[in-house]
Amino acid sequence: MNKYDLNNLRFRIDYWSNSIPKNKYTIAAYIEGFEMAKSPKKYDDSYKYFSEYFEEFIFRKYHIKHFTWYEQIETYAYRNKKDWVLAFTKLFNQFIKEFPENTNPNRFYISSAIYNSKIEIKITDFNVNFLDTIKIGKQIIKNGTLLKLSNLIQEDYKESYHYDIELKDPSWDLYETSEKDFSFVKLCYIGNFEKENKLSKITFGRARRICSDSILEVKKIVEKNGKYYIYTDNFEIEIESALKNKEIKFVHEKDPLGVKIDNHFKMTLKEIAVNYCVGVVGESAINSLYSDLMCKLDWVNYRYTYGGWMKISRSS
Repeated sequence: MNKYDLNNLRFRIDYWSNSIPKNKYTIAAYIEGFEMAKSPKKYDDSYKYFSEYFEEFIFRKYHIKHFTWYEQIETYAYRNKKDWVLAFTKLFNQFIKEFPENTNPNRFYISSAIYNSKIEIKITDFNVNFLDTIKIGKQIIKNGTLLKLSNLIQEDYKESYHYDIELKDPSWDLYETSEKDFSFVKLCYIGNFEKENKLSKITFGRARRICSDSILEVKKIVEKNGKYYIYTDNFEIEIESALKNKEIKFVHEKDPLGVKIDNHFKMTLKEIAVNYCVGVVGESAINSLYSDLMCKLDWVNYRYTYGGWMKISRSS
């Protein structure tokens, strides 16, 4: 889609039949149909739809995030006390004005990475000696010991779109890396994913607080540079610092209450680790992994499906 197409699209929206109501739904539907008609007949991985450029434009200019461009406009309209159609008209005109004349807008637009924050990813050898047990204070830790990540979300979930779909200006802090994330717990996978018979460890930065209340089982214990590290299926924990800063606690109940991370999460993390090492996937895969985990949390009332946003039905 080029600037000529965008001006044509604007003309059609400005002067369409009075018999058709002009609102968020009709404009969004018309634009989606227009860009589908203009899309290549054969699959082209380099082709970008109008909506992708528009989303990036709104984020870059106003730092407004959402799942779609028309929901971004909803937030803009709410912040500026405008009608949605008037807000759309203003932003669309600004967008067209800044859209490059050349036919390769990719050189002009840089991905806003709405849900992609920088993640510190490290790969290291893991041919180390494992400990059977350690003692932290009065607590003995060994393979099979149950731990629980603390709740770092608290009441922040009430500002999330997954909790309240009616929010006009939701918070996106839970969807990204944040200073409120765990400091001494890292997302981690250990395996032979680089070379055969070589155990390696890959960490994907600090665990996000979306992992709060997760139940973990100790699988490996390591001492390094005077510090003890606990490894579970999906996490590396600097145990003494994590306990001191109340990021983790011991679980004594036989059937503890909390979020139980299933095997699918572990297998997906393994797949990401393997593919990352060969350059197939990047940070966006980690963001998707966390997004999938969110749907398991009991405060999530809505989830996105191919049919749009749907309310989750919970059995009593």
